[in-house]
Amino acid sequence: MKTEYRRNRKKNPIFYHVKLGASSAASNFLSAFGLFVVLLLLTLFFILFQWKNVEIRAHLQEIDRLNQEVLALNAENSRLESLRNSLLKEVPEKARQKMELFVPDTPPGKILVSQRILMRYENKK
Repeated sequence: MKTEYRRNRKKNPIFYHVKLGASSAASNFLSAFGLFVVLLLLTLFFILFQWKNVEIRAHLQEIDRLNQEVLALNAENSRLESLRNSLLKEVPEKARQKMELFVPDTPPGKILVSQRILMRYENKK
């Protein structure tokens, strides 16, 4: 009975047009909102992608700066090492010339000391 009533009743043209217009407007609004959300997400992903590239570039520049600093420190270290070696080579010559010291031909030998003399030395202290 209900379905028969629905089939037989006349549709009100004004109500039908308003309902059709509202449905069309809602559909258009939903499409526009969906398009807006898609564009917003694309923009967000693009900004995040660019930010990632900026951060990577900043970290790479920091790595390059630190590598250059390491190279400079290694160069300074080798310069100081060569200076140390040259100064160590000059020590015996300067000791001979200025202080009239000489390098012995044989290394120093062991001196044997008796226990009694060692005890006397400790008692004096």
